[in-house]
Amino acid sequence: MGLVRKTGIAYGSATKYLSGGTPNIENVIKISDAYGVSLDWLLTGEGPMRREDVIPLPNPGELEDFVMVPRRDVHASAGHGSLVHSEHRIVERHAFRREWFIGRMGLSEQESDLILVEGDSMFPTLSDGDMVLVDRRIQTLRGDAVYVIRIEDELRIKRVCRHLDGSLHVKSDNPVYQEQVIPPGGNGTALHIVGKVVWAGRRM
Repeated sequence: MGLVRKTGIAYGSATKYLSGGTPNIENVIKISDAYGVSLDWLLTGEGPMRREDVIPLPNPGELEDFVMVPRRDVHASAGHGSLVHSEHRIVERHAFRREWFIGRMGLSEQESDLILVEGDSMFPTLSDGDMVLVDRRIQTLRGDAVYVIRIEDELRIKRVCRHLDGSLHVKSDNPVYQEQVIPPGGNGTALHIVGKVVWAGRRM
């Protein structure tokens, strides 16, 4: 496998990355070195792709320039709901440049999580298999935005807004799915805002 030969990354890890997995920071740097692509571009999808178009890259000893965000062992359904299992177990951690994560996005390393999307109800905004970054500090509605919500024991990703009469409208961006309306005072189903979706990464 070319990726293994060029980078020295273990075959099992390389296979996972080629299937859509995300490398850890050490292997991201190996890929950047082997193929001459920008570390920023690999980590965030932003900025120039080629290394020669950016300032010199950090070496592995400069990892303090990055924050490591946990991906939890839980999926949020963009369909009819995904049961919450082992929500607090960390599967892996992904690196984001500290300047982008804290300086530009204003996020908290301790109150952010990555989770995977299941289903197609938020397409084209989000697709099945996308990984989303969730700001858990936001647990109240702030305008018409996309949130991770818990309804009973199901975790969902939906667009939620509150109307003037106090009702909550839980909407999908895919028009084939119907809007759900929770009247003022609720209908026996508790809706809890887990956090706001602030970034998404997807497979190509």
